[in-house]
Amino acid sequence: MNTREIEHLTEKYFNGETTLAEEKILHKYFSGIDIPEHLKGLKPLFLLRQNEMKVELPDEMFDEKIVNLIQNGQKAERKFRRRIQLTTLIAIAAVVIFSVTSIFQTKITDQEMKINEAELAYIEINKALLYVAVQLNKGLQPVQKSGNQLEKAFDPVIKIGELDQTINKVAQINASLQ
Repeated sequence: MNTREIEHLTEKYFNGETTLAEEKILHKYFSGIDIPEHLKGLKPLFLLRQNEMKVELPDEMFDEKIVNLIQNGQKAERKFRRRIQLTTLIAIAAVVIFSVTSIFQTKITDQEMKINEAELAYIEINKALLYVAVQLNKGLQPVQKSGNQLEKAFDPVIKIGELDQTINKVAQINASLQ
């Protein structure tokens, strides 16, 4: 076979267009000695392919074993899919639980904040009223002092009033005696 035909066959081989007969021709050609320099790089490829063709299956039940392994793999894949589904469901449940918990926690936190705000307002009002009471007492001290002084000033008037009452009684007594 000439070099051009071999080049044409190798091109067809790499394009996946060769027949089994053409592939045998290529294997036979590359197992020979007279290979041009530009095609020597392809020799190991075709020799490897020849060696693969010589390999026989170790067992006549090889095909059935492979089919069984594939079917077992599908069962394992089903278990794996179930595990993925279960994991997905658990993740969804966790998200739902987390969401519900955070919503209720937020509501509780809002209520606690309102209670805390009311307590703080009560404390602030007490402080304000205490301040007002202290300031009012300070303001009333001069009034109380002047009230005390006013009472002291009215003491002689009260004594005059008592004297007047006594004089009236004496006058009544004199009038009854006469």
